[in-house]
Amino acid sequence: MFKKKMSVLFLLTLFMLSSLLVYTPEKGEAQAIPDFTITVNPGVITLDVSPGGNPTGQVQCTITNPTAHQETIKVTISGAGVTITPVMFTVTVLGGDSITMPIAVAADPRSSRKFISVLVVGDLDKQDGAPPLVPVQKQTGFQVTLAQYARVVMTVNEPFKKVRPGKENPVILRVYNDGNDVDNFEISCTNKKELEDSGFSIVISPTVTPGIDPQKYAEVKVTVQTPKKLWVNEYYSLEFEAKSKLKGSNEKVPMSMTLWVWGVYVPTFDPIFTLIAAAVIAVGLKNRLKGKEEEEEGIE
Repeated sequence: MFKKKMSVLFLLTLFMLSSLLVYTPEKGEAQAIPDFTITVNPGVITLDVSPGGNPTGQVQCTITNPTAHQETIKVTISGAGVTITPVMFTVTVLGGDSITMPIAVAADPRSSRKFISVLVVGDLDKQDGAPPLVPVQKQTGFQVTLAQYARVVMTVNEPFKKVRPGKENPVILRVYNDGNDVDNFEISCTNKKELEDSGFSIVISPTVTPGIDPQKYAEVKVTVQTPKKLWVNEYYSLEFEAKSKLKGSNEKVPMSMTLWVWGVYVPTFDPIFTLIAAAVIAVGLKNRLKGKEEEEEGIE
């Protein structure tokens, strides 16, 4: 019985001594649990993909180790629609330190306007040179904007046209959107005042095109009424301009056509004027016949 009591007492004493020997970590060592942060700055970049623009950009990726232990972190970057360099890298960060790595982004020139999300993922690979006891993964990212640009091409169905005086003549303009997103274009006749002073009437419909998809076109009708002159044989230039309505854009393109206005103006339902015009034509024809007879007599 005495031996049994002594055994129990011995075990109790041993337990108390062992509890005193339990290691209590200091405050600075409590951060041995694996951890890190990963950030990207700036969070949004815009690339100029217009012809002649610079379709490249860069962000800074910072990995911070808040623990007291050395950590090795593997970072992977992914995003569709742009070229990323590098797509993966590995850094070793000392305790309480941070490392910043540049990430370059490039897009193809003349790319469509779009918004691209790029994902940045960091995985803890090692802690103090050994595999971590607890896996740690952190994610962040940034946005890439492929900016809209404006480009316009304009053509006319008849660059040179012979017309009569006092007549309405339709002219068809084709306005092509050569940009990378839907755009509207303002159409104007830049020498309209000069032409109106000469007796022309110019009506453009519509003056602003509806939204045109990239690589598509819209037709604009221009009604040109020529001067009501009794007799005319003159050439006139019509100067048109198409200008993008995209905010902040100065994109515009000129285009011209030539009208040869030739003939006699005969007003409708005006018998007196018709007789006068007929007389003028008769005199003209008579002079031309007389001239030919004189030429023939000269030859003889």
